[in-house]
Amino acid sequence: MSTENGISFRAQIMKSLCLNSDKADIFFVIHENGQQERISAHKCILACGSPVFNTVFYGDQPKQETEIPITDSSAAAFKLFMQFFYLDTVCLSYDNAIEVLQLAQKFQVIECFETYARFMQRHLKIDNVCSAFAVANTFSQQMTNFLQVCREYIANNLQAVLETDNFRCCPTEILKEILEIAREKNYNRIKIFSAAMNWSSHACEKKNINKELSKNLRHQLGDVFNLIAFDQMTLDEFAQCLTKRSNLFESVELEKVIIAIAKASNKKRRSSNADRNDENPQKKNVRK
Repeated sequence: MSTENGISFRAQIMKSLCLNSDKADIFFVIHENGQQERISAHKCILACGSPVFNTVFYGDQPKQETEIPITDSSAAAFKLFMQFFYLDTVCLSYDNAIEVLQLAQKFQVIECFETYARFMQRHLKIDNVCSAFAVANTFSQQMTNFLQVCREYIANNLQAVLETDNFRCCPTEILKEILEIAREKNYNRIKIFSAAMNWSSHACEKKNINKELSKNLRHQLGDVFNLIAFDQMTLDEFAQCLTKRSNLFESVELEKVIIAIAKASNKKRRSSNADRNDENPQKKNVRK
């Protein structure tokens, strides 16, 4: 049955119930910025969509209170989460995706993960793929396929991704994942270094730390600094890095990197000479 505006009768009923306190029998209370907000819902509807809610409201020891305090979510995220139980179409965004999906994980609403994955894959682009990757990485077990989609998208568009503000704002764990992708692709090491420095500079700015001091840049990177793989550079590439940031290394570290580069260079040279000798073997003297 459909109404005149094309919305089904059932959908119209559910929409009228969504966040409506008139016929609600449960209220979620959130304190935020000194204000209290009561979010209305219906036990039977929530129980049908979540095994956790079903246990809370209709289990062996059902909760009798009509108010449940929520301390691990913002009001905006919780309201959006509630819409999954009532509406056929939910307005999604990247802004509070992790918050909403944390609620979905807590209350075991698998449909939320599937809906978000479809939404983000449909709108995936250069300037938001790092945000999408962060969401998928946080919920890797529930969003395995979408996580791989993000990895492949970044690998195929690496240079463009590294130049975005979205990359510079990404969490440390995502920076690490992206630099590992860059290493796997044998991406230009100078560009990897520059991207890491840009990310670190932005991290300093957010914390009001002097980004001109190399020690601050390195501190923001932490263990991710080692993924730049200085020891795999040529001496010329490493010299370019030192020209840009001369105080990133302690003297002992600097010596180790230079020795490692020299050893790798000598090994490569010996291998190259051996290959040339194999291609041009000396003629052997043959007795008549």
